[in-house]
Order: sequence, then structure tokens, then C-alpha cells
Amino acid sequence: MQKVARISALIVSLSLAPAAWAQDFPPGEGRDTLKKVCTQCHDIDSVPRLRYSRSDWANLVFSMKDMGADATGAELDQIIDYLAKNFGKGDEVKKTNVNSASAKEIEEALGFTTKESEAIVLYRMKNGNYKDIDTMKKVDGVDASKVQSAKDKIEF
Repeated sequence: MQKVARISALIVSLSLAPAAWAQDFPPGEGRDTLKKVCTQCHDIDSVPRLRYSRSDWANLVFSMKDMGADATGAELDQIIDYLAKNFGKGDEVKKTNVNSASAKEIEEALGFTTKESEAIVLYRMKNGNYKDIDTMKKVDGVDASKVQSAKDKIEF
């Protein structure tokens, strides 16, 4: 019963998600599959603020399949892997050290554009290591909302 209530609450939150949560999903295997499969029935803008364990993501994804989501087993596994990697709970979220990562690593791990990633590295080279998220938000050419969205995946 508790599982059904949690799934129902998630479906409602996904369908009523405010536009403020709209954002780019980090690049990676499974992103396009997630968008293709999951947006057939509802909006997915609230997914980035959710933090579930791998098993919770799997339960949710398979319950969506049971409710009619059109996807193969391989696509469902790909979606679960993507969600657990990028929006997992606790230690499942891989953190990127913005004081040592290359622009390419920042782009791939945090979902910034090439220009934004290069600006982050250039700022670090000119001004020294980052100490907090607020400093990153002030980097010229970097979307502050993307920094805020990636904060759980950033370390210093």
C-alpha cells in the first residue's frame, strides 16, 4: 500500500511539476531513452530534484511499465541506470571535483555546455580553486541555474 501511495504521489508531482524545475538532463547513455519513453505519458521535469536509491528507481520504472509504458527490457534497464547514476540517493551520485576536473570532464559529468565548462576551468585558473557553489554561480558565461541543479554532484 505504501509503495502504491509513493508511486501515485510521484505521478502527480511529475504531471504538476513547476516550470522552474525544467532543466537539461546530464548527457549520458539513457537520457534520450528516458525522454522518449517517459514523456509519452507525463512531464519529467521534476526528476532532477528526486533522489531515489537504485532499487526505488527500478520499482518506479517497472511500475510505469506495468501501467503501459512502451519500452523494451533493455530500454528500462538503460533508464534505471541513467536515473541511478544521475539522480541517485547518497553515495550513488558520483561527484566531480571542479577544482581538478578538465573542461571535458565537467561537461560530461555535470551537463554544462562546452563553453560553460571551459569558462569554469578558465575562472579557476585565473582566480584559484572554487570554495563554494555561490562562486561558481558568478562565473561569466555559466548558467547559474545549471550550477544550482548540479550542486549535489559537485565537490571542491
